[in-house]
Amino acid sequence: MNTYTIITKRIRNITLQEEMLSEVTGTLEELVESFQYMLALGNSRNEKVELRPQTIKKLVSNVQRAYSSIKEPVVGTKTKVSLQ
Repeated sequence: MNTYTIITKRIRNITLQEEMLSEVTGTLEELVESFQYMLALGNSRNEKVELRPQTIKKLVSNVQRAYSSIKEPVVGTKTKVSLQ
């Protein structure tokens, strides 16, 4: 099985300064499980967020969509999700 690393960063809109939030490594199944809460939260606000993405690219885009669907915890920031 392939292993992947997903990185989440918080970006401040004014300064574009990036702050590392997390770096999670695992198989697709392990990563889906790791991000299950965020996917469920995003799906509760946006039905386009898939709860069980079938590819790593879909997982990254759905986690990004989930973050975009919820209110950011810090005003003036956004969260960026990427595959390393």
